[in-house]
Amino acid sequence: MSAIHFTPEAEALVTELAIDRGAIEQTIRHPDAVLTDKQFETLACLRWLDADRALFLSCGIAAGLSTPDRQKLAITEVVVRLALWVGSTLPAGQLVRGADMETMLALIAESFGLPVRCHPEEPWSTLYSGPTARYGPHTPFEVLHGTWRGDVLICGCFRPNENYAEYCWAFSLDKYRAWYQHQPPAV
Repeated sequence: MSAIHFTPEAEALVTELAIDRGAIEQTIRHPDAVLTDKQFETLACLRWLDADRALFLSCGIAAGLSTPDRQKLAITEVVVRLALWVGSTLPAGQLVRGADMETMLALIAESFGLPVRCHPEEPWSTLYSGPTARYGPHTPFEVLHGTWRGDVLICGCFRPNENYAEYCWAFSLDKYRAWYQHQPPAV
């Protein structure tokens, strides 16, 4: 990994949550669970710090080298979009060490996300992968009416040329803060 960058929103969260940059680097370099979309544009990873606390990251992949068959990728540059302390017990249930990242991402999105969809004929979901509708150059991303309060960060991979979205969710900072304020301090 040659470079780790941060969006302004991620930078603010890292400061607010007092997340050590070394822990971020270790989570990217040595994750306990990792997930990328099929086109290697996004990365979700998690690293357990102890039995009850983990660091979760959602990143954009800015540069990497893939095998000719695009089955493996050596990531060389990422942009951190979201960095969160998570506990083994979340509002939507238990994070289980050893579970696959897609399962853990779904639980994190259910705990701190809002219902979304990218196509009017698809059901609402807190973690959406599926077809998208296109209206001009934009892919619609809907958050269920009446659920959006406070700051929301959209995560995931949108591929408008393919009319497809993968691992998309709307992170609610208000929902996260309400849970986090009742957690023991990070170590």
